[in-house]
Amino acid sequence: MPYLSRSQPGTEAINSQAMHLILEGSSRARSTYFLKKNILKGASAIFGPYLLGECHWTLFHCNLKQGTITYIDSLGEQPQHCFQIMENWSLFAASRGCQGPWKMMKRDHDSQNDSLSCGVFSLMFAEMILQGQQGHLQCLPIAQERERLGTLLFNSLDVKITVQKNLLQRELKQISIPLGHGKQRMILTWVHRL
Repeated sequence: MPYLSRSQPGTEAINSQAMHLILEGSSRARSTYFLKKNILKGASAIFGPYLLGECHWTLFHCNLKQGTITYIDSLGEQPQHCFQIMENWSLFAASRGCQGPWKMMKRDHDSQNDSLSCGVFSLMFAEMILQGQQGHLQCLPIAQERERLGTLLFNSLDVKITVQKNLLQRELKQISIPLGHGKQRMILTWVHRL
């Protein structure tokens, strides 16, 4: 999700592993060694994916300036779970010098109707929230959205692959090693740093 935050100055993305520790209330998340920099300092908003259980992606968003938390589950939010997320976020934020009070915001949104699309829904919700969309969060047809996200992913990889390919063409070295009488040769390739 970092590509989403690049267009939003002051918005920090948190990776799923860190978000899981924060929202599960892990004491490790509140230690001074967790997340090397204080991501809340100077930020106006925080967001990231939250893996619920071991197989369901949801979205967490916090507007630090307004003191609001938005938690979106494409299968529907459970009030007790939302309360627990708010409590755990409050503990984490306080450990970073960012006192509440925090208010949980309810957003009306489309729901997924399959068991596979939670990640795509979470990305769509993140984009809509970061773009400032108000009201009901209505998603595109899932097949269309998967195609769009796939194109974004491959386009971003294409630039990196081209750069790496150009670098490697100058640095690759090879050696051919015979494997014995009548057997094929093994080709070893490695990167030689100039």
